[in-house]
Amino acid sequence: MTQQWRKNMATVKHINIHNSNYNSAVEYLTYEHNELTKKPIRDASGRMIERDNYLIDGINCSPDTYGRECAAVNRIYGKNTGFNEVKAHHYIVSFDPDDKTENGLTMEHAHELGMKLAEDCFPGHQVIVCTHPDGHNGIGNIHCHIVLNSVRKDDIEEQRFTERSSDLIAGNKHHCSEGFMTFFKQEVMDTCNRENLYQIDLLSPAKVKITEREYWAQRRGQAALDKKNAELIQQGIKPSETRFETEKGFLRSAITTVMMDSHSLEEFQKKLLAQYGIEVRESRGRFSYLTPDRNRPITGKKLGTDFEKDFIEIYIRQSAGKTLISPKMNINERINIVKDLDQESKTRYKVLDNLKGKSATQIFMEENGLSGLDDLRKLKQSVSDDLYLKQKAVKDIDAQINRLQKQKRVTAQYFSTRKIYQQYLKAKNKQKFREEHDSDLRIYEAARKTLNEEFGGQNLMQIKDIDQELTRLKTEIKPKLVEDLSFVRKQAYKINIHEENFTKMHSEDLSKTDKKELS
Repeated sequence: MTQQWRKNMATVKHINIHNSNYNSAVEYLTYEHNELTKKPIRDASGRMIERDNYLIDGINCSPDTYGRECAAVNRIYGKNTGFNEVKAHHYIVSFDPDDKTENGLTMEHAHELGMKLAEDCFPGHQVIVCTHPDGHNGIGNIHCHIVLNSVRKDDIEEQRFTERSSDLIAGNKHHCSEGFMTFFKQEVMDTCNRENLYQIDLLSPAKVKITEREYWAQRRGQAALDKKNAELIQQGIKPSETRFETEKGFLRSAITTVMMDSHSLEEFQKKLLAQYGIEVRESRGRFSYLTPDRNRPITGKKLGTDFEKDFIEIYIRQSAGKTLISPKMNINERINIVKDLDQESKTRYKVLDNLKGKSATQIFMEENGLSGLDDLRKLKQSVSDDLYLKQKAVKDIDAQINRLQKQKRVTAQYFSTRKIYQQYLKAKNKQKFREEHDSDLRIYEAARKTLNEEFGGQNLMQIKDIDQELTRLKTEIKPKLVEDLSFVRKQAYKINIHEENFTKMHSEDLSKTDKKELS
């Protein structure tokens, strides 16, 4: 599908859940809630009001017993006992409102896509997927909620997004790392493209970056202001302010206004201070902004790429006394200008980087006694071999740690349920006893089987001995291996860059020689 720029397209959000009551998540998805206070809406008799329209399903669990099942897994692995621990992860995939009318997206089909994403991206976890037909902003965007217990229930095979071998083991927790979010966003983009739904590049930095916290702060602030203005209007007083602005929103407006009326960076900084009391600070080529009521500045990166030094400098230089972007322009005109500015910024810094890179490569070749490309490639191969050995050493130690962690977990399960099993052996009515203690007996039998098959059941290590060995591997052995790996990895990266620079330098020299011969 040929994509035009659109205001609303498929987006992805992630929220950490610290509440140990997993049923609260299910209630939020299935019952009406006040979007500002997050509290349930109740009828006249005090009962919660069920949502009019939603679809909900579970993976490795049932939505009806989600809280009880998650608590049972946490108890087995001894996880999620701390107040500040992340008990669950909440991912939200919102589709473009126009996908319903223009691309035939139904709530049922969106639910199928959400289930497929959950199965592919969160294997081994207890997951509920709930799909709603509209968002809280009332623009008609179908969206899927994916909520998963942070503790993995089952062992899984290595996945495309696996970053550590420990991520494959039952009892370990899901981590929403930067690498995983990149993978998840790419999966959403691929899904939308495959299904011919509207989609933008979720992996590029946002031009205007508004966090979840800022979004809700603006919503709550606007609601409070509207309430206050309604009281003033009833008293016959005209409100002086009708639009609430967060601190970051105020900064964006002030920066944009001053930028459109400046002819140099120096003028931009002076006007911003004189007109709004905002001090511009620069560190390592980046802008940050200090308002009068703050002690610490807000970086341009937190506001969005349109408020960083690179963009502002290019905009002011290109405007040359004329306004490139104005409020009267339509959105497509504004976007095309921004794209041109972005491209010029990238080209400019690419030239500077090339000059620095060539100089660094010449110094590197001289310091290492390398006479040409062959010597450089021999060094590259040597470092590559060393890198492989260092990576294997880290993987081997990770495997040892994972095995010991599993042994500790299973040993703890064995000893914690052995007394119940001994009582079962002595019970007169074994069938009734098993029915009453089925969960504990299953845990004991599974633990005993694992210890016998994988850990030589006759000579069990004590938990204190396992802890000592884990401490030794984690604090003495692994840090040194990781440090060595990091050093060699940086070496390999630098050599790749130097090889690329040397090849470019050599090809440019040949090109200059050919031109001289022709002339």
